[in-house]
Amino acid sequence: MKKVLIQTSSEEKKVKKPAKKANTQMEWLIKGLLTLQHVSPKLTSSIIWNQFTKTPRVRFNDKQHALIEKAEISVIKYRGNDLKAYRWQPSGNSNGKTILLSHGWGSKIADFRRMIETIVAEGYTVEGVDMKGHGLSAGTHTALPEIRDVLKTHYSRNGPYHAVVGYSIGGLAAGLTVNEMSTAFHPNHLIIIATPPYTRYFFQEIIDQVGCKERVFTEMCELVEKHYHESIDYFDLRNKADNLKHLDLHMIYDEHDKTVPFTKGLELNEMLPMSSFVHVTGTSHNQIIADEKVIGYILDAVAVKAEV
Repeated sequence: MKKVLIQTSSEEKKVKKPAKKANTQMEWLIKGLLTLQHVSPKLTSSIIWNQFTKTPRVRFNDKQHALIEKAEISVIKYRGNDLKAYRWQPSGNSNGKTILLSHGWGSKIADFRRMIETIVAEGYTVEGVDMKGHGLSAGTHTALPEIRDVLKTHYSRNGPYHAVVGYSIGGLAAGLTVNEMSTAFHPNHLIIIATPPYTRYFFQEIIDQVGCKERVFTEMCELVEKHYHESIDYFDLRNKADNLKHLDLHMIYDEHDKTVPFTKGLELNEMLPMSSFVHVTGTSHNQIIADEKVIGYILDAVAVKAEV
């Protein structure tokens, strides 16, 4: 097990955000759900699932728009929706290697802008897909099984890749995708950043935040299995160790992450002790993929086997 500590400057990270306004509509919804659960736990779980899988749209800034304009764009058809796939190639000498990126929830491929620009400048080609309801892709709802399906489709058509880099839930989808590929089709490197290692705990967190009873949680798990024909416990990287242990696997987690607890990274690392664990301090869940030192670590990691 290799452990690395990356300390980043926290000065630029402390941006004071305006206080969030109370969401009266959500408050009334929660009150209604707390009553409804006693009548129909199944309907309650369905309403929570619909809210949970509704995708938040995040705006593009000017630099992200400029990045998209430089990309080759293609379309993936998925469940009646047009999803945008991107490809950036180096303008100078190419090293012939391609890296696939997988974004997080409420995110988009353009959020990797700094990483993409840095990696491409080093001679790599970079690819990525805006998942359903994210970025420039169509749709209003999605879930992890669909994200995994889309990533797997793109990988099957265009892989194998030199490296796959997944962020947040996109890291979980990346790990699941690689797990389902034959060993001969695996990437040389798998890098997951601020990734929830399994789904059961954040399903439970959602139910707890709403204040519903355990029966609603059970119904939501059954709903997922009915829709996607897989138990929620299938979406768990901890039990995929046998198929991932030969990979050059890197896990990057920040101890200040309030979205995916640092302890979840340590928990996954215990199950995959052959991986390199990168302990980051001074950034956050949303900022970690733009951090210069994190990007520098990734470049070093993917370059190792290229020189062997």
